[in-house]
Amino acid sequence: MEKPETTYITVDIDVRTDAPFAALVAAFDSDDTYIHVTEQKDGFSHLLFYVDGGVCADHCIRRVCERVLALRPDERHQWDAAKQREFFIGYQVGTAPSNYYDHLSADTIEPAKAVGAGVGIAIYPPSKDGAEQIDVADPRQSSGGKS
Repeated sequence: MEKPETTYITVDIDVRTDAPFAALVAAFDSDDTYIHVTEQKDGFSHLLFYVDGGVCADHCIRRVCERVLALRPDERHQWDAAKQREFFIGYQVGTAPSNYYDHLSADTIEPAKAVGAGVGIAIYPPSKDGAEQIDVADPRQSSGGKS
């Protein structure tokens, strides 16, 4: 039986704001981005952008930063007004190899800083029964589209 490998899944963009955000959502609305908006009890809105993760986190984060830097002033104002902007790098944990290495280059850290975003890590455990899991980075598989 083949051991499931630890793998990079994607990068999600997590934005928490109490400011208007319609222009920002519209700017990111595209075929390669799924956006889920949740209104929270504390008056904040939680925007979760699921983007096409590409082959590595480094490339994905740089690509999203380029999109943010190219936003129109009204869209960029909504991005900047958010209280939290995070890139969450998702990994699916397997049993092989015994260790896993990934790297964010300075060419990625600088643009993330320039757009005021932090970087987080999300680790998804292997399934207990060894069955293939749903791709947690692509909610379109279970939710049926944009919210």
